[in-house]
Formats: sequence, C-alpha cells, structure tokens
Amino acid sequence: MSTAIRGIAPITNKRVGRIIALERRARHLTLAEAGTRLGVDHSTIAGWEQGRRPIPTKHVGNVAELFDVDPALIDPNAA
Repeated sequence: MSTAIRGIAPITNKRVGRIIALERRARHLTLAEAGTRLGVDHSTIAGWEQGRRPIPTKHVGNVAELFDVDPALIDPNAA
C-alpha cells in the first residue's frame, strides 16, 4: 500500500501501523483488547502496527471507528 499525494508523504503499511499503535495506546487498550473489539487475534493487530500486514478492506471501517481516524488514512480507496 503506497499512495502519494503531492506534498504529502505516501501512505504505507508502516505509517498506518504507527498511527494505529499511537491511537491504541492513547486509548489505553492492549493488543488483546483491541483485537477483541475488532474481532481479530492480538497478533494480527501487532502485524498491522509493525507494518508487516496491511489492514484488509473488510476491517478498515471498524479500525477507523475504534481509533477515531478517517478511513482514507488507513486505505485511500476507502474514501
């Protein structure tokens, strides 16, 4: 996943992962708690946060809602 807009850094799995990790920690959620709320294993959340796995389209809306971020920040095609 890499989309560039003039003047804005490209959206990458690693960049999205950092945002998700920061938002999860700001809400004082463990990986397990976030995973339970999103219906995925804690290791999946860890993979997203580390940029090893892209967030599947089917989870973009729920992730965006849980962390109060624009879905387009996670997946530019979700807008």
